Amino acid sequence: MFVLVRENNKRKQQKQISALKDDSNRGTIVNDPQKLPNIMNRHFSTVGINLANKVPHSNISSEYYLNDVSVCNSFFLRPVISAEIEEEINSLSSNKTYGLYSVPTKILKSAKYSLSVPLAQLINRSFTDAKYPSKLKNSKITAIFKSEDDTDPTNYRPISLLSVFNRLYSQS
Repeated sequence: MFVLVRENNKRKQQKQISALKDDSNRGTIVNDPQKLPNIMNRHFSTVGINLANKVPHSNISSEYYLNDVSVCNSFFLRPVISAEIEEEINSLSSNKTYGLYSVPTKILKSAKYSLSVPLAQLINRSFTDAKYPSKLKNSKITAIFKSEDDTDPTNYRPISLLSVFNRLYSQS
């Protein structure tokens, strides 16, 4: 089921998207719930490419803009300790939505002492091996309706819901 989060005067409502225009089929209105996610995915996956194509080409090298910047050849990340993980878990908002391969924040907070040591080890290993867990690279995409015609995919903006564990990685 494809769900839309609609913003109306700061109040959020959920509504199922029942029809969308399919630009790959001359703007035909599609009502098939199995095809709607593909229409949105096709639209969202081309937005960045279309915007990039509109940026004018420049003959100026990027190094030109870095002339006055001192660039260090290396940096150091100290290992994360379990107490820092516990502190980050405490700082997570309990009412935020979470994405794939996640756990509700309330459960994570209640198990923080049991999970902080293995999470610290995983995060440290990830930096040591220069590998980010592939499951954490996935997100759940939710479409937010902006305005006007609700059958036009261009009137939606995507929101990526990441795993709560991504927040721990990024804060550590």
